Amino acid sequence: MGFRKRAMAVAAGVLLVWGLGVAAGGTINMDWVPVGNPGNAPDTRYYGISVGGVASNYNIGKYEVTNNQYVVFLNSVDALGTNPYALYNGNMGSSYYGGISFNGGAPNGAKYAARPGRGQMPVNYVCFWDACRFANWMNNGQGTGDTETGAYSLNGITNPPNGSISRNPGANVFIPSEDEWYKAAYYKGGGINAGYWDYPTRSNTAPTAEGPPGTDLVNGSANYNFAVEDLTNVGSYTSKPSASPYGTFDQGGNVWEWNETTMIGSARGLRGGSFGDNGDGLRASSRGYGPPTDEADYLGFRVSEVPEPGTMALLAFGGIGMLVRRRGLGR
Repeated sequence: MGFRKRAMAVAAGVLLVWGLGVAAGGTINMDWVPVGNPGNAPDTRYYGISVGGVASNYNIGKYEVTNNQYVVFLNSVDALGTNPYALYNGNMGSSYYGGISFNGGAPNGAKYAARPGRGQMPVNYVCFWDACRFANWMNNGQGTGDTETGAYSLNGITNPPNGSISRNPGANVFIPSEDEWYKAAYYKGGGINAGYWDYPTRSNTAPTAEGPPGTDLVNGSANYNFAVEDLTNVGSYTSKPSASPYGTFDQGGNVWEWNETTMIGSARGLRGGSFGDNGDGLRASSRGYGPPTDEADYLGFRVSEVPEPGTMALLAFGGIGMLVRRRGLGR
């Protein structure tokens, strides 16, 4: 598959017929998990960097964004199928690992469809700017929501200069920063000095590379090292402790996930490894990066949001593991 990992593996010495996360009317129901313990200490174990400290509460997607969800996005913002911002990569329809087909003869608003059996797999062949436009659209209420303003000011430029784009003040839905992604994956929780795991399966030992739902009840299971020679449906690894301490799934394996942190000026951060990774990418010590225009079978993303006030109150009373599910995101 021509697997390219730009990893700086810093070695030290309402489930409906539409599928999970998509309601019958074509609205995305994002599954969020709250990440509490604001003001937690960062992880300083690796190579002189501090990562994972986050000052405030936030929510993060329980799962990677799926093909089903991205199809709703495409049909909403590109009803005519003209693909003005290159949100659709032809490999989504032609590659074995792709999950979305395009039919120019289909009615307007229905030209994109999930390929059979792949709707619940994470969307791939998405660049960082695609992820930003998806976040903008959700930030602006879905439907006819704008893709060019909101969390990020892209202003009609398909591939803007990398250093010119950062998260806007007041953004409600956004791509997680490296700190936000890292904390959700590795922080042990339960206080502000709880420490970090090495793997996002609540373990310092690599999870077992095997098919779902997994059998390893000690270190968890994950999709990497070509264990199933394909992507898997999000949230498939249900054997404990395959979820992270906060309850996210697949932050290790399946697809590398974009984060919004600028790396070396011309790249954006990637974390978590993929289905073809040998396992190094799953480690907390592994920082991936790539040009924000990169699109590949092993690249996907998840989104984060500012929690509603009621969620923050629940966090204060210890409801850390509570699942937050919300339909409309334009507030």
